[in-house]
Amino acid sequence: MESEIRRLTRRSFISAGLFAGAGAILAACGATPAPAATATSAPAATSAPAATSAPAEAATNTPVAEATAAATPAAAGGQKVVIKVFECCWDGEHIDAGKKLYAAWAEQHPNIDPQVYWPPDWENNFLTAMASGEQYDVIFWCMSPWKFMDEGKMLDLNPLIEADTSFDQNDFYADMRDIWLDKQGHRYGWPTNYATTLMYWNTKMFADAGVNPPTDEYTWDDLLQMAQKLTKDTGDPATMKFGYLFRPVDLEHMVQSFGGNFVDPDAKRCDFEKPESVQGLQFFSDLIYKYKVSPQQAQMAGQDEVAMFASQRVAMVSLPEWGLDEFLKAHKESGLEFDVLLMPKGPAKRTTRLRPSASSIFASTKNPKEAWEVQKFMLSPEYEKRLMVEIPESPPARISVNQYKVDQLTYPKNKADFMESPKYGIFPYYDKRYGKEMQDTINPILDLLFTGKEKDMKALAAKACQDINAKFAEIG
Repeated sequence: MESEIRRLTRRSFISAGLFAGAGAILAACGATPAPAATATSAPAATSAPAATSAPAEAATNTPVAEATAAATPAAAGGQKVVIKVFECCWDGEHIDAGKKLYAAWAEQHPNIDPQVYWPPDWENNFLTAMASGEQYDVIFWCMSPWKFMDEGKMLDLNPLIEADTSFDQNDFYADMRDIWLDKQGHRYGWPTNYATTLMYWNTKMFADAGVNPPTDEYTWDDLLQMAQKLTKDTGDPATMKFGYLFRPVDLEHMVQSFGGNFVDPDAKRCDFEKPESVQGLQFFSDLIYKYKVSPQQAQMAGQDEVAMFASQRVAMVSLPEWGLDEFLKAHKESGLEFDVLLMPKGPAKRTTRLRPSASSIFASTKNPKEAWEVQKFMLSPEYEKRLMVEIPESPPARISVNQYKVDQLTYPKNKADFMESPKYGIFPYYDKRYGKEMQDTINPILDLLFTGKEKDMKALAAKACQDINAKFAEIG
């Protein structure tokens, strides 16, 4: 659905809507194994190999007390406890910085040896490890953990967090903290960093067209009126200017602002045919085909959303926080003038797509207390500041560090909305239970909208529910 996955970094995967999730990885466990990942031990000294554990398929949600009692003899004897860590999606600069951070941390924790795996082909390495029964203790996810949660492979973090008075839960966005809870309240993940969707708007294009700038309380109807005044049809796809550009991956939360929804995976229910869903779908379809204020794919002339906005071919664009990095470059190099706002209010509420990544502990760990110390380091201000602020990356889920990141900005003017956006976030369906199955079912339906093959959203919704209900029946 999305035109491309940008760079192979953590930012790419939590910002994109294309990644299939854990279901695809596990389904592919018969694939050709990738070269094994090489661990970086911090500090770089010869360490005893981690104790062999049971295959991941046999893992259970072992209570912390029991797991601690079953600690390895090496740990009980006062030797270093090896904690195997799988980190994915980072690029070379992040990995180099991460190695230094882990080495410094290990010097302060001489009883723990964090062996960190930073595989370049992380997806194949991870599926190969899981298929072969390889065990890790801690993981920094770049994928949906729901299938692993449902199969009992993750440890409940609640006892560890509740016993640790040094861990400030309230320094993390409340809307992200409880995403990875099961129905019994077990907590299998904690937020690390995230992406939402915001509105970037070209201040010069607004001024040149004599259009009043959007206010904090603007609505989708307001956006349509502004977009109509800003759209200029030159007849040439390479030079046409449009009022607004949105990504297919954001359509779900945009429909939710109308009170609609796509699917409820826990209830195994299709919501496309709700009147509010049809209303929302029709509004955004009409932006493209009726009002012609948003470009069709052919009218983008091969440019992506960033290029369209940076080249001033579109006056407003919805993108995650990483869009700021791209547009600041254009601001510096070519004088792009822009500002940022929260997404518009819909008839029901204001919404944005909230896509956090998580860190977790595997239930098969023999040393949950030490694993928690490593995971807590991943969530520390020092770690997040270095890997998510000083080196550009998606914003940290720790509020104090995110505020530090925003405070460093001198542009754009309305930078405070970067702190506000997560408050309106809704977790996308493709990162929830059955996300892979639902995405494979829904994406072809939405393609009918974005290719112009179906412009009647009531008919599209009926087709969607037919296919979704059939998939749920297949799932059982």
